[in-house]
Amino acid sequence: MPGRSPPARRQGIGTGELPGCFESQDDMDQLTRPGAASQKADSDPAPAPELAVVVPTYNERDNVPLIIDLLKEALDGISFELIFVDDNSPDGTAAAARALGEADRRVRCIRRVGRRGLAGACLEGMLATQAHYVAVLDADLQHDEALLPAMLQRLRDGDADLVVASRHIEEGSDAGLTGIRSQISRFAGALAQRLLRVKLSDPMSGFFMLRRAVVEDIAPSLSSQGFKILLDIVATSHSASSNCPMCSASGGTARASSMPISRSISPRC
Repeated sequence: MPGRSPPARRQGIGTGELPGCFESQDDMDQLTRPGAASQKADSDPAPAPELAVVVPTYNERDNVPLIIDLLKEALDGISFELIFVDDNSPDGTAAAARALGEADRRVRCIRRVGRRGLAGACLEGMLATQAHYVAVLDADLQHDEALLPAMLQRLRDGDADLVVASRHIEEGSDAGLTGIRSQISRFAGALAQRLLRVKLSDPMSGFFMLRRAVVEDIAPSLSSQGFKILLDIVATSHSASSNCPMCSASGGTARASSMPISRSISPRC
């Protein structure tokens, strides 16, 4: 109607003006979108963890929370991340790992669809981290995670580039294996040592730690097939030069060391 004054408009609504608490449109957008407060709190950059523990899994859903708790205790005070690499387990292992990872950024999961194999899973996990050191640990709870700090310290001290938890040296134990599996493990290890001239007491071990730079160096020459990634790492490195027990593909010496596995666990199968 003529002469009627237009309704008053509140500041910042339909006027192009910003409410007084915001200095710019970007400020308002960032602080008013859902989850903005928590995102802002997490926005500060943090360095990569010192250690990544890679755990290949297949149908290990029930063990996932146990592994997380065991590693949190064993690696207290150490910057680490835990990477589950799951071969699309039908029991929901990947979903369980991701659900727990929502509450702890140190827990990650790689779900592999359309590809299978222990060696490939380990390799993908080791190449998916920026950590300076990487460890591989089985998901069946037969490896003593309490060894990890000592293994890490040996690498920190520069005494070795690869540390293997061995069942076949003094104070080591293969009590977690059945009699036939223990015999097969020892025979396969002896055969690998003889044929490939690998100077490790337990080249068939599934529990080891090494510098990530070594993996990056030889990754193109490693096989994603099979189930003994450590043997492939050592054999591939050794073939680069016959003058040292373990050498990187670039020609630099990579020293290997062994530590005893002392945990005695009843076999799960």
